[in-house]
Amino acid sequence: MNNEVLSKYETPAEILKILGHPIRLCIAIELSKGELCVYKINDIIQADTSTVSKHLSLMKAVNIVKSEKRGNCMYYSLNMRCVPDFMLCTEQFISDELKDKLGKIESPGASEAPDNEKGGLDECGKNCADIGSFSNDKQ
Repeated sequence: MNNEVLSKYETPAEILKILGHPIRLCIAIELSKGELCVYKINDIIQADTSTVSKHLSLMKAVNIVKSEKRGNCMYYSLNMRCVPDFMLCTEQFISDELKDKLGKIESPGASEAPDNEKGGLDECGKNCADIGSFSNDKQ
């Protein structure tokens, strides 16, 4: 491909690269529920302030999140509203692919895999479990 064609994909690729980290993806999903103070994000992620700040800084640099200082706390909100829909699409894709793979290895006439065997995208534990179907159903 020539540079002109590639250049139109640079920004979307950078955004996907930023969202490609489990902590940043978790932050985006948590912020899709509403704005959060950085201290609450620290609690959810269970990481130190500097780690969370680095992730938020990368996300803010490409406008995935926006921030506002109020009192002693910096509040963050999701600026990229399509993240939850993208996650639902991704979860469905993973589920469909897993069902397809299981169907190829099961004997003919075997029942479909139970729901608790499908893959999940929950990298930040219980905190992301109540967004759509983003729970890791494995027990």
